[in-house]
Amino acid sequence: METEAELIDRVKNDKFIYFEEYTYAGTFTWDDCELTLTEEKFFKANFGFPVYKGFPYLDMFNQRIMAIVKSGLIEKWRIKHWPRVNTCVGLGTRTSHHPMEVEHTIGAYFALSIGLVMSVLVFCLEMLFKYVNPYTAMVRKCLGDTHFEI
Repeated sequence: METEAELIDRVKNDKFIYFEEYTYAGTFTWDDCELTLTEEKFFKANFGFPVYKGFPYLDMFNQRIMAIVKSGLIEKWRIKHWPRVNTCVGLGTRTSHHPMEVEHTIGAYFALSIGLVMSVLVFCLEMLFKYVNPYTAMVRKCLGDTHFEI
């Protein structure tokens, strides 16, 4: 198993993607301006406390934890205790995604146009070969096909 430093080095140098729990990933991308987090979150990480079967305080724990989450206290703690200033802000090293426009798809339209022209050309050549080729007419005549006579 690779260490976290080795994984991050592979992300930087070998074009790998590193999936990690979002809040934890934010801690090691904070001072490293070569790394960035995606806006999309791929999976939601849930945390829990293991307890034995029949634990008498399970319902109380669940109620209290849900009350803390719903009250916004966790977000308040995050704002209070996490660093406020990102050292990479304003350096211009982070990339942003832009909406796709028609100009971005011109290459695809060009390739589709070439394919359309080539398919029409091949179709025309096949039809020309089918009706003009004397060998084809001779084979049809031998087989008794009178539908496509020349």
